[in-house]
Amino acid sequence: MVTLVTLSYVFEHVLFTSVHSVCYLVLLDANPLDNINDTKKIAGVCFNGRWLNKSAIDAMLADLSKRNTAAKNKYDWSKRGEY
Repeated sequence: MVTLVTLSYVFEHVLFTSVHSVCYLVLLDANPLDNINDTKKIAGVCFNGRWLNKSAIDAMLADLSKRNTAAKNKYDWSKRGEY
């Protein structure tokens, strides 16, 4: 388990070391060393200096799914090898 002190260190010394640095961090709800399926239990992600919690990620994925479903009829599936 990640302690508050460890998490504080990560945010202070890793995520914000430079204004121009890019940090990618995936925070999990469970230990993947105990069970590899725990890699699917994502609590949040730090991407390009932005923190995305689980609800934000779920909203983005729902929006992507909605846009893909709306656009699938616009795609000529018979020509998929030509794209």
